[in-house]
Amino acid sequence: MELHPLTSTAIEAAGYSVDARLLRIKFREGKVYDYADVSAELYRRFLQSDSKGRFVRLNLAGRGTEVKPQPEVDRPLHFAEPDDCCGVSLFRAIASGRLDAKESWTHKKCGAEWRSTLRADGTILWTPVTIIKFL
Repeated sequence: MELHPLTSTAIEAAGYSVDARLLRIKFREGKVYDYADVSAELYRRFLQSDSKGRFVRLNLAGRGTEVKPQPEVDRPLHFAEPDDCCGVSLFRAIASGRLDAKESWTHKKCGAEWRSTLRADGTILWTPVTIIKFL
């Protein structure tokens, strides 16, 4: 994801992935945070806000996951279908790199299982496994 410079005293740059609904912010002190399940509308409001730092504090506080510097290794780009229950946890696991070599992931809270598919362009798509129960 490409980060674009911003005019802000607190934030150096930011980038957004529409497909992943992921906002990445690089703060001036050097830390980088990912914010999962961010709508395009919320991202637009962030960009238009007079104070980007205040916007983050008021609208995104507690939702971010720090992105630790990774060694120079090519990591696959992950995408996931939008989901109201598992999305944030899934994106945190993706951001941490724990799912780079995995074919499935189970949400601890609800038990939903997700499977990865390697797409022709080299990206990985995560989709929930549909379980049909017969009564």
